[in-house]
Amino acid sequence: SEQGGEAHGAPRRRRVEMRAKPYRVRRCALEETRAAARVCAEAFSKKPELRLEALQRLAQAMVDRRRLQVEEDLEYMFARAAARKREATIRTKLKRTEGEIAQLRMAVARSGRALARAKLERARWEREAQSLWFQRQWICLVAEHYSTGKLIGCVTISMRQVESLLPPPFPSNAPRRLYLSNMAVDQQFRRQGVARTLLQESEKLARRWNAEDMWLHVEEGNHVAEELYIACGFARKRSDPNFLFRRRHLLCKTLDPGDASPSAPLEG
Repeated sequence: SEQGGEAHGAPRRRRVEMRAKPYRVRRCALEETRAAARVCAEAFSKKPELRLEALQRLAQAMVDRRRLQVEEDLEYMFARAAARKREATIRTKLKRTEGEIAQLRMAVARSGRALARAKLERARWEREAQSLWFQRQWICLVAEHYSTGKLIGCVTISMRQVESLLPPPFPSNAPRRLYLSNMAVDQQFRRQGVARTLLQESEKLARRWNAEDMWLHVEEGNHVAEELYIACGFARKRSDPNFLFRRRHLLCKTLDPGDASPSAPLEG
């Protein structure tokens, strides 16, 4: 029937639209953390603009050493976050059992002292379970080229207290927000919609996590990136103080629940 033909044709059209792009966005595997870190390091390292050949070679050597250091640091950061997420997932299963036991103790507690002790145990379990939940809310998305299998872009998503006036480890009562960081695209594949696609997939993930908004930082002077973020619905909320060497702007996008639509899980 015509209706059946449309139903069968929809997935095919969706596959054609997806393959219209020469890349796909998926989750980053643990063994790919170095490749993802390399994409970030190359994107964040600025090229020397000196005209003198000797000084240019010296500056290029410094940039290469700095890029290698950034790559190693990012690889360690990605691998540590992925390992913490995996460990938190295992510990969460154990905590669920402990929470059930604490709930049963509260139910069977008769005396005031036993009930108070059971409530304290339950409250401690809730704090630890929430901490593990935040550790699990981390993911690295990568854009992979279909023909070569090369990673050409990446972004990491986590829960951060981005509105805190002071950075960690200073304590803060600011709420945790869904935060995008390490947004990077290979120089050869820029202006091909890779960053926009990464933002779209990040938004889908944010909706699955029931986030109300998405936050990110952009360096002052990076007009191309800021224009992209604003075109995708972000708005500037505040800026770093003027005395900081690398001043950044904090941007936020509010997610309208009415725009939510079911989406297939990410590959990988």
